Amino acid sequence: MVSAAAQEPGGQFTLAGTVVNAKTGEPLKRAQVQIRRFAVSAGFQGLENRGATPQVISPGFSASAMTDPSGAFRFTGLIAGDYFVSASRPEFVSDRTALPRDTTVKLGSNREDVQLTLSPLGVISGKVVDQDGQPMLNVGIAIQQEQIVDGFRDIVPDRNVHTDDRGMFRVWNLQPGKYYVKAAGRNGGTTLFAGDRAPAYAARDGFTPLYFGGSRNVRSAAPITIEAGSDAHADLVLTMRPVYRIRGSLSGFAPHQTVKFELLSGPDDASITRAGVSGDTGIFEVLDVAPGSYTLRATQGETRGEVRVNVTGADVEGVGVTLSPGVDIEYRVQVTDIPKEFKDPDTGQAVPIEEGAFGQNCRFDLHPNGHAGQQAGLPITRGPKPALSGTLPGTYQVTVVCFGSWVTSALYGSQDLLANPIIVVQPGAAPPPVEIMAHFGGGTVRGKVIPVAAGQMPSVLLVPQFSPNSGPIMAPASATGSGARVEWSGLAPGDYVLYAFSRGDEVEFRNPEFLRALTGGTAVRIEAGDNKEITIDTVVK
Repeated sequence: MVSAAAQEPGGQFTLAGTVVNAKTGEPLKRAQVQIRRFAVSAGFQGLENRGATPQVISPGFSASAMTDPSGAFRFTGLIAGDYFVSASRPEFVSDRTALPRDTTVKLGSNREDVQLTLSPLGVISGKVVDQDGQPMLNVGIAIQQEQIVDGFRDIVPDRNVHTDDRGMFRVWNLQPGKYYVKAAGRNGGTTLFAGDRAPAYAARDGFTPLYFGGSRNVRSAAPITIEAGSDAHADLVLTMRPVYRIRGSLSGFAPHQTVKFELLSGPDDASITRAGVSGDTGIFEVLDVAPGSYTLRATQGETRGEVRVNVTGADVEGVGVTLSPGVDIEYRVQVTDIPKEFKDPDTGQAVPIEEGAFGQNCRFDLHPNGHAGQQAGLPITRGPKPALSGTLPGTYQVTVVCFGSWVTSALYGSQDLLANPIIVVQPGAAPPPVEIMAHFGGGTVRGKVIPVAAGQMPSVLLVPQFSPNSGPIMAPASATGSGARVEWSGLAPGDYVLYAFSRGDEVEFRNPEFLRALTGGTAVRIEAGDNKEITIDTVVK
């Protein structure tokens, strides 16, 4: 038996159990089990009726041990308290069907029945052939995963592989989820060459990038669902056809530094591209381009340029791409109705509030093309002129959030970001500052979700029913003796509807169509200074 002696002063209890394969139920040896006990205390208690009292969680104790051949683990010498228990092992992931992800154990006596589950990771393999059934060598295969992050549905790159001499590929260690498989181009990337003459390539045929299932666009492609231990297959048949080249030059080019070229057939659908660029002059040649309309994107370090290119039945010459550095978007925050002092909860004495102290509780994020991945403009620079620094040219969706206050207006120049959150950052142009106005305080709503199934920890979506507004808010619930609770503070006055979901990480709440399709829910009206308690008795899914 693998055991760990905690050696905490006064420790007398044992915490033990097993780790098993979620798919087969078999015990897992040499899985690492970690226990953590946290000390919880009341934190900063702000002004009365201004919001919830947070809790401060500080590390108290931790220990780890490996399971034995029977999958068993044991910790001894523990004191009473609440412990978070988790397990990990290479080629396995925490079981997504077991919520919460970590098991919480309240230890007041010996516990020897704790069971942790890990799911084996999945595999996608396949074969790529041409229209004559001949295997295709060195085809770049892009694996993309569908994720919902902060309410945005996103298709994000997972990894790239290429086919071998049999036309075969294999991708392993895939976490559960939905994936898209794309024959994205010839494997190769960008080659730096000397002088102005690119190396000659004999191949003049190629293929249009294609997704498994036959689609050319990720939005209509067939996803592959990977579950615990899945072994999926994705074969592709590619039609070879004449391909062409795009030749041109880069402006703003830094000599002898790598450049990445991408061909985009949509705002987020990039293909692997073979290209060559002169390390001396920035003259480039993009290879293997099938007929079509594209955005050619070139990225070098912290600079980027894009240009539209139409390829028909011949090579395209004389394309100019200007590389532009990212720009700084200044922002200013003004919070109104801030009281001059608050009462210290420990001493009961009045403490003055420093001017501008709550301005830093507001933030705005830029989401490229309306997606969550790679939030732009970070890190935030503070000082006399705080800004989102290094924002590359492109189209972004803006989200604005304030804590302890509600947003009354957000302007990007003359554009109202609460009514129209889409902005375009132009290359080489100084953008206008973002002006955020917020009102201190707001209302508080505390919700209790019942009933809650065993092992389930729902998330609750708060949707404003008025416009303009700063958008819906998703919050995870915390466990209570008879259900789960959730809380928001700093809410703007108005009407809201609350929806509970069994899996908050699967809710596309930034999508207006998704919000319009919601039915039911629990309605509540909030006024400034309100503290309302409500019950949510329906879990959507």
